[in-house]
Amino acid sequence: MIEAGWVFFPKNAPGIAEFMTEILAFPNGKFDDQVDSMTQFLIWQRDRERRRPSEVNLYYFGAGSRRKRRPIS
Repeated sequence: MIEAGWVFFPKNAPGIAEFMTEILAFPNGKFDDQVDSMTQFLIWQRDRERRRPSEVNLYYFGAGSRRKRRPIS
């Protein structure tokens, strides 16, 4: 999903630098808790969307973001 361009990360969200550092260091980084959580969410969402194939969504991650998904028309 990330490589396909379906997941966007806000540039100025609190903690985004640490989050991106962990993602980019995976699988050789010291920590992977946030990568595990993100991966579990994306797998859950992918499986959920397979049950509703008529709607495709983009996902926005970030503290305080009210816009979590946006249908593509």
